[in-house]
Amino acid sequence: MVELSQSQFSSVRHFLSGIKCDIVFGYSIVENRQRGRVFADDLNHPQTVLFWHYCGFAFVGGRHDNRNFNQTLGEFLRGTYEQDQRRISLFVNDTAWNKVIQQFIKDNPNIKIGELLRFHFNEKAFRGMSASIPDGYTLREMDEELIEKLQGHVIPSFSWHSSEAFLKGGKGYCLLDGGRIACNAFSASIGNQILDIGIETMADYRMKGLAVPAAYAMVKYCLDNGFKPNWGCTAINIGSARIAARLGFEVLDSHPVYSSP
Repeated sequence: MVELSQSQFSSVRHFLSGIKCDIVFGYSIVENRQRGRVFADDLNHPQTVLFWHYCGFAFVGGRHDNRNFNQTLGEFLRGTYEQDQRRISLFVNDTAWNKVIQQFIKDNPNIKIGELLRFHFNEKAFRGMSASIPDGYTLREMDEELIEKLQGHVIPSFSWHSSEAFLKGGKGYCLLDGGRIACNAFSASIGNQILDIGIETMADYRMKGLAVPAAYAMVKYCLDNGFKPNWGCTAINIGSARIAARLGFEVLDSHPVYSSP
């Protein structure tokens, strides 16, 4: 397995079209919108490719029976590919590739397995919806001041390497309770004219339905600016799935995600 330079990313873009996952994070790498790394079995005639986004999300495409490539892929999933390796969460929605990964797990039970839901966006349903901002709250577009105040895990720093990069290439909104941020919704990734929506509600404000107006603003931004909105969450994140349903997203299918220890 060899690592491609940024100038070579576009040469393997076509591998993404054969991956049956939400691959907006992969497209964001090859379009140089967000940081990530790309690996292939061969620089000149690649047959198998790994796309690894800055946030840890990864996707594999091409031949599943590439022994040398698969050996190194196992090192990624064990977290031993390189010193101080960043986490990797490999999205797999392919029977053959799942069999490959299952072989790794037999010898490496520390590899974590989760389940991701994939959604279809029903624009017609969304157009018939509304989401009013609750009394006492205000909706404000993310700026440098708000980004500095954000706390939590699903915030721009999750998938953008700097606030400057996000402000230049992304979009987000915060629902404010006075000067406090109650929740935020933002472009976790953008690629191939798709915008993946990330959202988080602060602990003190959960179970109040406050995420809906913030997420609604992001979906509307997508439609007003030529992006297809995308939503994904783990199968156990019932709250996120409920918000998605209220915004016109319908569950399409589910698939495993494999993460390094």
